[in-house]
Amino acid sequence: MEYGIPALICLLTGWIWSRGRIVPVIATAWLVCTASLTLALDIPVPRPKPSFQPSNHITPPEPSFFKIATGSTGGTYFPIGEALAAIISHPAGSERCEQEALCGPRGMQAVTQFSNGSVRNIRAVNAGEVASGLAQADLVGAAYRGQGIFAQEGAHDDLRAIASLYQESVHLIVASQSDITSVADLNGKSLSIDRKGSGTNANARIILEAFNVSLATLELVELDPLEAADLISNGDLDAFFFVGGAPVTIVKELISSGAARLLPIDGPGMAAARNNLMGFEQTLLQASIYGTPNDVPTLSIGALWIVNSNVSQDRIYQITRALWQAENRDILLESHILGEQITLARAVTGLPIPLHSGAAQYYEELTLMGETNKAPAEITPLDVEPANQGDSGSANN
Repeated sequence: MEYGIPALICLLTGWIWSRGRIVPVIATAWLVCTASLTLALDIPVPRPKPSFQPSNHITPPEPSFFKIATGSTGGTYFPIGEALAAIISHPAGSERCEQEALCGPRGMQAVTQFSNGSVRNIRAVNAGEVASGLAQADLVGAAYRGQGIFAQEGAHDDLRAIASLYQESVHLIVASQSDITSVADLNGKSLSIDRKGSGTNANARIILEAFNVSLATLELVELDPLEAADLISNGDLDAFFFVGGAPVTIVKELISSGAARLLPIDGPGMAAARNNLMGFEQTLLQASIYGTPNDVPTLSIGALWIVNSNVSQDRIYQITRALWQAENRDILLESHILGEQITLARAVTGLPIPLHSGAAQYYEELTLMGETNKAPAEITPLDVEPANQGDSGSANN
């Protein structure tokens, strides 16, 4: 009988309400007493079902972007960068990445970024504006030590290497009908040395000085190689420089169409040029590359994949491991003929800066497994800094 009186009151007020004699006092009394009885008798109150039903499904990680700064679409950095991005990307649900080690870190999406070239890429990588980029070895070394065109900026000591990829050659392209037969003949001619921020621009200035070509005598322009190629085809430019892995598509097209030819870079100025172009070697562009009557003397330098030192060791370890998987070889070969040069045998040769600790870890593991005959001391050209553990970094752009 503990709840008898409240129950009787509720019944009475309910009966009055049902007879149509609803007044505010009676309605309020009925609502209050029924609510009280519900709480007192511990009657369960139905609750709406949640719209979201938890499940055992594992949500894929949010994509993290890893940028690779490349170069002009008319050069070699762009297609090679696209191939590298394809190899290391690991989007959620990728069937290719189900096989261990074929891709980079889970959830990472690598993207290429167009740029003016080596100098711009070096500065952007060192500053952490992008995680990685492609650049000429001579300029990377100069930047790391704060020399040459980087002297006023000081040492770019956040630069690290993932791998040396392939050789780049200096191309000096001249209009087929011009009277230019040597580098010295460029005096007084119209010449493009590529855009500011490109490796070509920096190298061309050194070569011109070595061969006593005064910039003051030139009709000098700084154009993208695609623009320069158009001007040569139209008879509006005498010559242009371009540093890239041979064969360069636009150069091959100009030569095959009869619009241009390659000028040899040799003679009295070669010694001075090599003295001021750190790491460059005197080489030949074989006649078979561009269909030239003879081999063409020139200079060449390695192209490096560089990265900011603050990107985590684990991330770069996985990226380096994916790069050298045999199953990914076809991606490199299909991107550009230079893919043939990208081999593990040259990965750590001629590096002017330290390897990233993640890359060094992978190469040292290969040494321990007997897959390379290089000792760890040969793999790291300079001291490798302590590991930055974890899978994050301010330069994971």
